[in-house]
Amino acid sequence: MFRWASPQPISTTQTALLEQAGGFRRPWGEAWEQPDGLDLVLFQPPHALLASGDMAAGVLGSAYDQLTAVSERLRLVNGERLMALGAAEIAHWLMGHPPARPLELPAVEPLLAATTLTLLQAIPGLEPAYQRLDGSSQRGGAAADLAYARRLQPSAEALLEAWSGLPFPPAPDSAADPAVQRLEALAEELERSVLACEAARERATRLQRLSEGRQAELRRSAQLLRRLIHLQARLF
Repeated sequence: MFRWASPQPISTTQTALLEQAGGFRRPWGEAWEQPDGLDLVLFQPPHALLASGDMAAGVLGSAYDQLTAVSERLRLVNGERLMALGAAEIAHWLMGHPPARPLELPAVEPLLAATTLTLLQAIPGLEPAYQRLDGSSQRGGAAADLAYARRLQPSAEALLEAWSGLPFPPAPDSAADPAVQRLEALAEELERSVLACEAARERATRLQRLSEGRQAELRRSAQLLRRLIHLQARLF
């Protein structure tokens, strides 16, 4: 048996997996005051916190503060990385053996990913706080999530496919249905996010081309300077 805790919402799927592995959850307040004997501390990436529905926007900005304070003395694990292992593999790992495989991150549902991108823009410190925590956590050889925002960017095809799968109400009632109105507002926000991502990629491409052109000019200038120095040396 092992003991684990988290100050964040943990999905029922992750909780059930830990129970199957022999885990017992301690209340976070108790674990914070008496961390001795705590084997595992779980945290969630921003999109998982958003999906839980339990985190207000004002709370998300400080979602990783307490975890950062204990990152050097406790075993931290990204809850989504944990899903790469089965219950028996988790139990074997927590007995001191290397994990059976790297704790890779799963793909993020397109609509949730696009919404989270907007959230990251509204709370600038959220992404780096999460990335620092993931970088200091147990990953079993997997790479740290250093390109989180880029990983979240869904393709237009994936967004359209996810959108078309939503359960829309009948057309005559759609104008008066608040749920549909919220979905329409979300669709507009997602479209703006996609356009912003495309514009950012275009700007990055232009900057790269300008940089390459500047580097070529500098190389030509250096070659001319060397020729002038050589000619001056021959004259004198």
